[in-house]
Amino acid sequence: MVSMLSKMICNARGISPLLGSILGTCVYCGLTTNAGHKFKPTGQFTTYQHIQGGTCVCPECNVMKTSQDYRRSMWAVNNSEYIAFKSNEAKHMLQNPPTPPFVMYFTKTWKKQGWPQLVTRINDSTKYFIVGFDYELVVVDAVKRDEYLEFAQSLMDVGLNKSELLTSNLKHKTYSKLNFDLDIIERLQSMKGDPLWDLCVYATRKDYDK
Repeated sequence: MVSMLSKMICNARGISPLLGSILGTCVYCGLTTNAGHKFKPTGQFTTYQHIQGGTCVCPECNVMKTSQDYRRSMWAVNNSEYIAFKSNEAKHMLQNPPTPPFVMYFTKTWKKQGWPQLVTRINDSTKYFIVGFDYELVVVDAVKRDEYLEFAQSLMDVGLNKSELLTSNLKHKTYSKLNFDLDIIERLQSMKGDPLWDLCVYATRKDYDK
């Protein structure tokens, strides 16, 4: 069983990594390799805090480093399948992760290198797992996820926007949309800053967005 993201990516996508010539430790996965590549970050590289103290990049991690696929799309992967998905498919994927072991990545910026944090975050359960959301690692409890998605959808269906859901800063007219229900308002306020809530709000679509 593959226990490292970049190897899983290569297996699922049928990629044969280009071998290097450096003997050392990979800065991403921490594994020793005798076929590593020189670690040459570009000026756009902003994930130093997420790499290991290695000396090179192993062939498999180099596949991810040199491709735009893993920062400019949302994706899920297991040992046999790689799935790239769009914003309007995020909710379905969050509710229906691949068969374990798997890794899943979401983005709202479409440009951040969030995958290094996921290199060893291989999930073996669909009930309780970790996903990447740009630079954030989000713990997903399936029961709480479904509650959050239902709550977010109900609020968007009565006219709240995503900014209100994320900040709990409600417009004056929004209170009337909620019939001044203090239980709903207090519950929304308690969600502020919860990474899983932020992800669920991002994944939720208005009817005309679906």
